[in-house]
Amino acid sequence: MGLSIARRTGVAGLALACVLLGACGGGSDEEQIETVVRDALDSFVEKDPAKFVGLFSEECELTEEKVAGDFESLEGSELQVEVTDVVVRNLEDDTAEASAEGSVTVDGQEVPLSQIAPGGQEFLSLVKEDGNWKIADCPEG
Repeated sequence: MGLSIARRTGVAGLALACVLLGACGGGSDEEQIETVVRDALDSFVEKDPAKFVGLFSEECELTEEKVAGDFESLEGSELQVEVTDVVVRNLEDDTAEASAEGSVTVDGQEVPLSQIAPGGQEFLSLVKEDGNWKIADCPEG
């Protein structure tokens, strides 16, 4: 079921899975990571490419134009995301891993967030760039 949603949403679906991590300003590193996870998922649901792109490492070379095109494929789809928990592990000065627990619903079809992670990986990588946590696992496509 999760695979079909990822196929339907193309790169945006893979990007959603990558969005399970990140962080920006204020609070402890763990609080920053949780905030970015929630903000990134919200930007996916809101189809906000500028906010979405800003959560990824510069090394991903992700552009607003590319993400906007991917989000266009979701036009008319009803999206909802519910994050019940964010788990952070292996937190170092400038690297960490994180995972979001919860579900994504596309047009009434609910799937656990863990089922849409790229490559089936449960935890994704983060890096700290210029004092802000960013998603280091780049969307494919």
